[in-house]
Amino acid sequence: MDISDIRQMLGKSLPLYMIPKYIIKLDKIPITPNGKIDKKQLDKRKIAKVEKQTYVAPKTELQTLFCNTWNQFLHTKIGIDDNIFEVGVDSLIAIKFKTALLSHNINIPYANLFKYPTVRTLSENTKLQKSTSHLGNFDYTKINKVLEKNNWDTLKNTTISHNYKNNILLLGSNGFVGSHILYHFIKQDSGIAYCIIRDKNDKSARERLIDTLHFYFENELDSFIDNRIIILQGDITKENFGLTTELFENITQKISTVINSAAMVKHYGDIKKFKNVNIKLTENLCEYCKNKHKKLLHTSTISVSESSNIDSTYVASKKYEGTEFAENNLYIGQILDNSYTSTKFEAERIILSNIANGLNAKIIRLGNITNRFSDGKFQINPDENAFANRLKSFINLKNIPDYLQALPLEFTPVDLCAKAMIYILQNNNKDFSVYHLYNNHSIYLKDFIKILNENNIKLAFVESKKFKTEIKKILKNDVMQNELSGIINDLNENYDLIYEKDVDLNSNLTQFFLQRLGFEWPKIEENYVQKYIHYMKKINFFREEK
Repeated sequence: MDISDIRQMLGKSLPLYMIPKYIIKLDKIPITPNGKIDKKQLDKRKIAKVEKQTYVAPKTELQTLFCNTWNQFLHTKIGIDDNIFEVGVDSLIAIKFKTALLSHNINIPYANLFKYPTVRTLSENTKLQKSTSHLGNFDYTKINKVLEKNNWDTLKNTTISHNYKNNILLLGSNGFVGSHILYHFIKQDSGIAYCIIRDKNDKSARERLIDTLHFYFENELDSFIDNRIIILQGDITKENFGLTTELFENITQKISTVINSAAMVKHYGDIKKFKNVNIKLTENLCEYCKNKHKKLLHTSTISVSESSNIDSTYVASKKYEGTEFAENNLYIGQILDNSYTSTKFEAERIILSNIANGLNAKIIRLGNITNRFSDGKFQINPDENAFANRLKSFINLKNIPDYLQALPLEFTPVDLCAKAMIYILQNNNKDFSVYHLYNNHSIYLKDFIKILNENNIKLAFVESKKFKTEIKKILKNDVMQNELSGIINDLNENYDLIYEKDVDLNSNLTQFFLQRLGFEWPKIEENYVQKYIHYMKKINFFREEK
């Protein structure tokens, strides 16, 4: 096997920092006399130089800067067509590269290092990234006509009639949001949930989903498995969802609605993977639901608005200050150069175009999904949550710039979000196509940090100049640089953090509809924050002062 193939395979199931920098081929594993691996003999192995393709020298000033910067960190000569991840780059080196370029007033989105893994492609897209948007190269006439129906009259004329018996096909049931949708479906409905899961990492689909349900709900749902929770081994990216033709047709006859909570949610990575899950799957689901006359509930993200806050992924540029983004908006001139948000935007465009042609579908734009409101429990893999990692970086730094004191934080507890989604499932309004599911009650950062300090997690507001000095100091320390991983992509060339909204988010229509159904978002007060902090301390995610 080729080393690059091995790295590519590992990348499908491991985050970048867990992929070995060096991979060495052995004819056999050295064994000690008592049958164990002889690690001493392995330690004696020399790391061979990575074989590279023909060296291609840089041709422009920008390419020269990129190559020289990579050379500095990799201690090898990088050509403009070398894949940086095949010659030893890991997540920490990628952070170093990004921060080194800040001193040259070049602020490359962290995601672009993964999207464009050669100096040639990175340099080409660095020149264009600030001025180019492909979102506007589309005729939105039909989509806008669909969106125009998302208005007060449509909701006021909706007759509330709860349908408590819905058989659903749930995609993404193994995820943080998906598993809670499943839980609240079982609690709030009487129908059957068919869950398609892949076998993975030597675990069967059944084992994987049961393990997830046990993590979040202990054995509370055990009695429903094989009764109202039907676990199907398949692959949602394949034809017929990877099911046999007979099983596929059988499930199709039994369900009325497809809930798609499956997505590539990391904010960087191989664009092909994002397109396969976030776009291609959406196209297939639209075709399936339209041909088979099924309803589609599709989870998206409020970040398609390019709204920027500490709970999203962008540093504000104030390009659209004063612009509103409500349930009747899609394209407002935003530029999305993030693989996740750009593919989620395209998925919405596909669904709305199909709604214009007769598809019965709902887009649910989710906000900043956080710990459960009931007990503070968080997702299995907290390191993959951008919001939590931002907070973690500030806590590790022990200080935060004082100009962020009045920053509003959005907390949308996953259990309440899932509960609201089931209400939307049970009350179908065919003419209303987009819902904004996020908690409209915020808490100021200064109040959140006050509660942190009361819980022995010390974090102080400092002057901007002092914060910048501390950042520069850490950037020079190879050991400490990882402390900045949660905020590194939010630093501009002046080492400022500007978390502000580029657009004014509006969820008034969704709030009105949910209130008619008996659901209201709670205020984020100390009781919830205490549960949030307690759980993050319990799993050692937040560093407590000793």
